[in-house]
Amino acid sequence: MQIASYFDYYNWTLDKQIKLFKDNELDYFILRKVNGLGFTNYLNKLNEVEFKLKKIKVGFFDPLLAPIDFDYETNINNLKLAVKFAKRVKTKNIVILIKPFNNKTTTKELKAYLKDILKITKRLNVFIKLDNQNDMFIFHKIANEIKLRKIKLIFNPATIYLKNNSPISSYSLINRKMGLFEVADVSEDGEDILVGHGVIDIKQLFKYLYLSRYKGLVTLNSNLETVFKNFGVNPLDVKKKEKRENLTKYLETIQKMGYVLYDKENEVSFEDIISHQIKLLKIVFK
Repeated sequence: MQIASYFDYYNWTLDKQIKLFKDNELDYFILRKVNGLGFTNYLNKLNEVEFKLKKIKVGFFDPLLAPIDFDYETNINNLKLAVKFAKRVKTKNIVILIKPFNNKTTTKELKAYLKDILKITKRLNVFIKLDNQNDMFIFHKIANEIKLRKIKLIFNPATIYLKNNSPISSYSLINRKMGLFEVADVSEDGEDILVGHGVIDIKQLFKYLYLSRYKGLVTLNSNLETVFKNFGVNPLDVKKKEKRENLTKYLETIQKMGYVLYDKENEVSFEDIISHQIKLLKIVFK
């Protein structure tokens, strides 16, 4: 298995993301936000982005487009632009959201819709994100009834949990079509939380990855900036003393899990915590 991570927290520049990618010695870079903006908001900087990624292995490109709906010309034109750019940065994988479907949708209708998307994406592999607009029924149907080699699913256990479904049960229904496993966790209240400290049985899911001989990408997607916000750690509007108190509480939690060692007199950086989580994934999967 190969390891990756998102690095587009806050409004981080592409230069900073690439530096963290190199520092953590990951297999692939994931292009999503640049300076906190999605693809359609940095169209005027595509040459600059392409140049900076010239010597980087871009594993996935998520342009953060609206769900693909053929009734909206702008939506489709943005997908076409994203496909062209994916080829420019030499990635074979593009990430999309699908339009809303309901439980009356037939396999034939769903397959026709996905084939129309493949006509645009052509040689690229299309990775579908789980979203809030479709029931798990639709994703289970894609996994088990749609025989299109270029269509794959992104498995995110936190998203599945928030849809009131069991990540463990859904894994068995989705894994045959899964091409990207996002490592994420949530609390009982549905808030983002450090991986391994929430309600997701992440260890069991890791075991399933081995048992099913999963060969895809394992990606850290723990929404750390939201975790920090939940703990009151927001450097933009929190006084340093309050920030230190909240960060200490946060670090005491993750230190018990062996993620990071720290001295109470010194703050551990946001980047260091990301690195420690990546190290854990490397221990598990390398």
